[in-house]
Amino acid sequence: MTTAPAQQLLLRAETAIATRHDLVFVEVVPWRSGDPASTIVPTIPGAHRAGVREVFAGTPQPGEGHLPLPDARTLRRRVFSWLEGRERSPFVLFTRNPRDTASATRAWFTLSWAGFSDVCLLLGGLDGWIAAGGPIGDSHAPTDEAQEEANARSLGAQRGAPWPVRAISAEELADVGPRGTLLDGRPPAEYAGFADDPRSGHVPGAASAPASELLDSEGALLRPAAVRRWMLEHNAIGSHHVAAYCNGGVASSLIVFAAALIGQSIDLYVDSWSGWTQGDHRPVAHGEHRISTGSARFACFDPL
Repeated sequence: MTTAPAQQLLLRAETAIATRHDLVFVEVVPWRSGDPASTIVPTIPGAHRAGVREVFAGTPQPGEGHLPLPDARTLRRRVFSWLEGRERSPFVLFTRNPRDTASATRAWFTLSWAGFSDVCLLLGGLDGWIAAGGPIGDSHAPTDEAQEEANARSLGAQRGAPWPVRAISAEELADVGPRGTLLDGRPPAEYAGFADDPRSGHVPGAASAPASELLDSEGALLRPAAVRRWMLEHNAIGSHHVAAYCNGGVASSLIVFAAALIGQSIDLYVDSWSGWTQGDHRPVAHGEHRISTGSARFACFDPL
């Protein structure tokens, strides 16, 4: 199964500027940030500001990870309100900081999972928009629930066919390692586990594949040729089953998106490590070189 080519998943800033009146812009706010609605900072004029935790994740239930998928109907109602009566318009996702690209890919995955097909990322994010001469202004005012419900009723049948993204369960994930390729998108130290935490480590059969390696030094996605090389090095290209996880389904969504750019399908275990370690009934593997949690030094890349 293959996904859309890169030109359908990434939109150049110059093209976005020229066609901006036909697009729906969504600034994705990282999960660690505060309430997106209370943030008053310049952005792409009319952009909807949506947080990973508030919009693109649900409320964790027992046994789930930190950032489970949201209720599909609630998400669709919110997204349809962004269309403001139009039958359909492409959704263009971006982040304020290029290093938060994984937040945008989490939004892309969630929207694709919910059945929205016209979804892409703005190449270069807000910085790329500004560098290309794009205007800056106020974000779109939040819509109330009554307006969201009215839009959902009028446009509920207008969804397009989804991209072939797939969220898998913990039981399905356990079968990937022995038969396919299972990628752990967290930093190497978390993959190895910590000497003073026996429940740290990785899913048995998983290979260390830090998602941060798919970004350059400035936080931009690698070019498709470099992405393909990375995927080949991690045995993630082919007809065999490939899946990814991280801590909460954010960083690993970057792996899924990068694979889609080159036509490779990778499943996502959204609950990820924060869901896998709920309780003591699932096995945990460790790396050879484990350090203590107190001596860990993580990069600024969000491991979730």
